[in-house]
Amino acid sequence: MTVKTTFLYLGCIFYTLLFSGKQFSPVAQSTNHPLIVAYIDGDTLYIWQEEAKAPRTVATGKLAHPILSPDAGQLIFQHDTDLWIADLPSSDRPAKALVASDTINVAPDKSRVVLDFEWLDSKTVIFNTYHYHPNTLVQQQFADDLWQVDTTSGKVTRLLADGAGGAFSISPDGKHIAVIRAGDYANNTPGSITVVDSSGQNAQKLLEFPVVNTGASYQFYPQPRWKTDSSGLFVAIPDPNLIYATGNVPPTRLWKLDLSGAKTQVGAVKADFFGLPQFSPDGKYILYAQRIGAVKDNQIALFYANSDGTGQQEIVRDAIGTLEPARWLPTSDAYTFIHGKPGELWLANAADNSVQRFPNGSTLVFGLSWIDSATYVYETSPGGTGEIRTGTYGAKSEAIVITKCSACGELDARYRP
Repeated sequence: MTVKTTFLYLGCIFYTLLFSGKQFSPVAQSTNHPLIVAYIDGDTLYIWQEEAKAPRTVATGKLAHPILSPDAGQLIFQHDTDLWIADLPSSDRPAKALVASDTINVAPDKSRVVLDFEWLDSKTVIFNTYHYHPNTLVQQQFADDLWQVDTTSGKVTRLLADGAGGAFSISPDGKHIAVIRAGDYANNTPGSITVVDSSGQNAQKLLEFPVVNTGASYQFYPQPRWKTDSSGLFVAIPDPNLIYATGNVPPTRLWKLDLSGAKTQVGAVKADFFGLPQFSPDGKYILYAQRIGAVKDNQIALFYANSDGTGQQEIVRDAIGTLEPARWLPTSDAYTFIHGKPGELWLANAADNSVQRFPNGSTLVFGLSWIDSATYVYETSPGGTGEIRTGTYGAKSEAIVITKCSACGELDARYRP
């Protein structure tokens, strides 16, 4: 799911301060479906391909957010303020700008910059933008718009004007896009979740919600979870002033939104602002964090529950700074969370309450990326010398090293169909 990346990085800073098998073998893997890994090492973006002898350089410079296309035939990434693309089957064609700043800027305003981007299909990328004003208090101001670009022709099309779009989440079948707006205090405008078709048409507002305080200059954008059949979404909406609650914590409401227009509050839980409920892939369960005891106790706990908030079960509790919220695996009721020092990853399952270190008792895991429900890729060191490894969920053997990195950064991985 795509969210307002730039400002959510600020949110992650607050978040950090608060919480401060069978062996996979490249030889055994079918050559018809090779593993592709895109990763940033320092100021260089590389592609590691299972059938290649060594990683190849894609681009150098100020790089971020590599995302492989669904067919693993192309790679998009941020290069300075532009959106770039690389053609993966051939090393003869260099990476190039797909959406340059001058493509989306119209005089007299020359401040528009690509913000979030995501593949709609293997030939189409959806993105939104923000305005950069270096001389204002809030330098990055969301345009709340929506665009698409055809990667074959390079044609850029504006789907929704400023104020009509927002953060976005694409349905599993690629036919709909949920557009999320945060709301605006100055204009007394509520936030909203609206669904449009893949071309930005036939807008249907599914939910409005009050403006939510964040305690900072960035705005709150809820993160809906699409149903697996693309018929609707689940979303958690906190109380507008939850971030300031210290004693009597107000409830966070749990909603089910259908494309038919029906909206149902299915329940509520008392979650922490920096550990709001995350719905499981099948919508049956939620994961969230909750303060425990008095503020002076400095305790936080992770919980899972049914998606209506009932059946709450504590996973683990510890001092704030030793826990990070849990995250669901792509297509199961299993989830991972950080407990202890950075990179100390644990895996649990809502079905049987089992909890264990993952992938083993000593490895530190960073940048975990799930290729499917069984195969994962991760780094062993953030920002320093380390390794990129791949393994299989449930395997008894160790994950294997596929390449090394001297300043490990963001990565994405996918099988080529």
